[in-house]
Amino acid sequence: MIGAHLAGRRLYPALGPFETLELTTSDGHSIYVERCGRMGGEPIVFLHGGPGSGCTPDQRRLFDPERFEIILFDQRGAGRSRPHGSLEANDTPRLIADMEAIRTRFGYETWRLAGGSWGATLALAYADAHPERVRGMAIYGVFLCRPFELQGFFAPDGPAASLFPEAYAEFAALAPTAERGDLITAYARLFEHPDQATREAALLAWTRYEKRLSRLHTPAAELASALADPDYVYAHSRIENWYFRNNGFIEGDALIARAPSKLAHIPLEIVSGRYDVVTPPITAWQVAQAAPRARLTIAPRSGHSVKEPEVEALFMEAITRI
Repeated sequence: MIGAHLAGRRLYPALGPFETLELTTSDGHSIYVERCGRMGGEPIVFLHGGPGSGCTPDQRRLFDPERFEIILFDQRGAGRSRPHGSLEANDTPRLIADMEAIRTRFGYETWRLAGGSWGATLALAYADAHPERVRGMAIYGVFLCRPFELQGFFAPDGPAASLFPEAYAEFAALAPTAERGDLITAYARLFEHPDQATREAALLAWTRYEKRLSRLHTPAAELASALADPDYVYAHSRIENWYFRNNGFIEGDALIARAPSKLAHIPLEIVSGRYDVVTPPITAWQVAQAAPRARLTIAPRSGHSVKEPEVEALFMEAITRI
């Protein structure tokens, strides 16, 4: 389905959690979890992006607080979870296990899933592993960490480099010339460089590159704000690079191949920006073709981020339909 152009929709009013807790895992992680909205409402869990980005207060505001009991959690190493920025025992099967621990902790037989970018990846991986627990899904910016998707964002001949050549050139310039054919691996080395200034410059450059490409036009003040917190930059860059080096610890093509059976009963709403160079619309289209109850809505004048007014509006509408 191709969506008509929509003006930005106002978020629901600001709200705080009615409960927060730290979920301790057996392998050394402490996961920050919060609940807000209506206690006893329809449970819906929001899955943040990155990986490594953590949750923000505005993400609570995507959901009707009179209808939903809204669960947010910072994935391993991200946000308020500890150890901060840790790559140890940090992979997708463990994130899925954390979700199951959260679900059982609160006594939900089933719940709904919502998320974007990496959050969409995690939602699809969780639904593949536990389809019986999912009542519905709303996702945007679908991404399955397949080699062609990663190359499209990081390779010198990919669409990201073609459309944002100045941002790509600045990003690639930090890597040694001989290593620029594989910037994911090159940056992994830079993150471990013995010189602190080199490490910090690389961490900042990784997050800056993604933020610059996430919207058709990223306001300078918004970009500066996103890069102002060194703790956020550290976790986001390290964890995201770690997952990308390992193709997200999933098999993206296999998830699509199993979707006709695994997702057969699940209402699935998908939103994709037409000009998304971070998570290309082809992946959203492929998932929508495979999942029997999927509906794809294209935001025709938008890039990747949920801060694009069209994407935000269409995603909030999608949430109401599940």
